[in-house]
Amino acid sequence: MGTYKQVIVAAGVALTLVLTGCTSTRNEGTAEKSTTTQQTGSGGLPAIASPQEVIAKSLSSMRGKKVQMITISGDGAALTRAWKERTVLGFREVGVDFTAINANFDTQVLAQQVQTAIDQKPDALILHNADLSGLAKLIQQAQSAGIYVIVLNLGSNAQSDAYIGPNWTAMVGKLAERAAADCKAMNKKDVAIISGFASDTGSLLTVESATQVFKDQGMNLVASQPGQYDPTKANEITRTLLQQHPGLCALIGNWDGMMSGAANAVAQAGKIGQVGVYTTDSSDVACDGIAKGTVAAAVNYGGGTTMGDNAVAVTQYLLQSGVTPGASRTALFTPTQIIDKSNYQLAGSCYAAAAQ
Repeated sequence: MGTYKQVIVAAGVALTLVLTGCTSTRNEGTAEKSTTTQQTGSGGLPAIASPQEVIAKSLSSMRGKKVQMITISGDGAALTRAWKERTVLGFREVGVDFTAINANFDTQVLAQQVQTAIDQKPDALILHNADLSGLAKLIQQAQSAGIYVIVLNLGSNAQSDAYIGPNWTAMVGKLAERAAADCKAMNKKDVAIISGFASDTGSLLTVESATQVFKDQGMNLVASQPGQYDPTKANEITRTLLQQHPGLCALIGNWDGMMSGAANAVAQAGKIGQVGVYTTDSSDVACDGIAKGTVAAAVNYGGGTTMGDNAVAVTQYLLQSGVTPGASRTALFTPTQIIDKSNYQLAGSCYAAAAQ
């Protein structure tokens, strides 16, 4: 990022989860024999415990537990590297045996890796999903085998013990509104969408939300195509669209790594300032583009700054809770913020992770 101010926020996550069987209880009218006595099967910490007991019991419940993270995106993605950095650090602090692997954007490899992990019976799996149904049966299989499943960023039809990621509908809606406003300022209406795999949560909700906003704003949606999360593919799509639609004013997509290809195509066509590129995620890829003018706006949704920390916190909670895997399901939505020329240099706006 050069002179850009960057931070990877190492903040704890305060969770208030009302889940069946995860709170300590005591029978009314029965005197406690000990302040540290805990009703059998209640899980978690006792109702009353000293700070020393909290530390000892919490660490004891997690020490040696096995957790594996499996992502569809590869180590070449800043998002993946940031997750890995934060989770490695967080789990090491509490004695969890943690490993991380990736499928490098191969959905078949992803499914194979998850199946292998289930067979190895870790205590928890942190998954970066590829589409709504691809891992659904495996998520259910893992939970049936007593494995907690936490899904990052891209959800599944089979609900995991926890989903951590943005509210894609609201996030993309804000980005599309920004794109429409910029187009109106240029007295233009032609816009296009480049999604990811098309069948993943991010792609489906990006297309749905952006399409609706563009319709409401009076824009003319000239194309909506999947870019497979591939910058080369996005570049090819953009070059074709620029030729076919000379009045194009905005391209919106759902990952900055992919949309860097679209931004390069706009620059190569000499249309910086005439065609805006709008993307989710705000790694240094997006913010370099903002600095150069090839990216109009991006969205910081905590992907590289807090999502990894959230995954560690939720996993720690589940490992200590005593809740049966699959018995409770929750979603934790990360905050979102539009990043552009006005604020991309502010601390926390953009993130970068050292190559592994």
